Amino acid sequence: MTLRNHPLMNYDGFQIWPPVWVNASTVATQKISGEVGVLVGTKFYTHCPTRLYLGMELELRRYMGCLVFSEAGFCQHLNDILQAHIGREIRDIGDLELPTPVPLFQHQTTLALYKRSTVKRQQPAKKRDRRYLLHYLGTALKTHRLSRFRAE
Repeated sequence: MTLRNHPLMNYDGFQIWPPVWVNASTVATQKISGEVGVLVGTKFYTHCPTRLYLGMELELRRYMGCLVFSEAGFCQHLNDILQAHIGREIRDIGDLELPTPVPLFQHQTTLALYKRSTVKRQQPAKKRDRRYLLHYLGTALKTHRLSRFRAE
């Protein structure tokens, strides 16, 4: 699946590729959209793990773009991939093949089955016990998502 069509390349239902490019060297804000220019760098900050900043050059002018993700692990993973493609055209980067997150979907199915079987077996006496169990399992899923991308 290409980078531009990947299911994790959206935020809150909006497609985030290609980013809106803002001129980084002038006071007046000049915006460009589309897959234009050459990637000159990426910046990933650990204190803001769901944002990836991209640098692009077009006609000897520098532009900055920002990608905002729902998944911090995917953001860091994409940063590692894009680091290897600095100097390539943005259009070619949009054509990069990324793996579909099938293991994540399989894990969610397994987790849903586990939730169902655990809730049936334990039969919590109070609603807050059930909410705690579901919160605990949701936290485990988030941890799995992050560790899966760090391990690769």
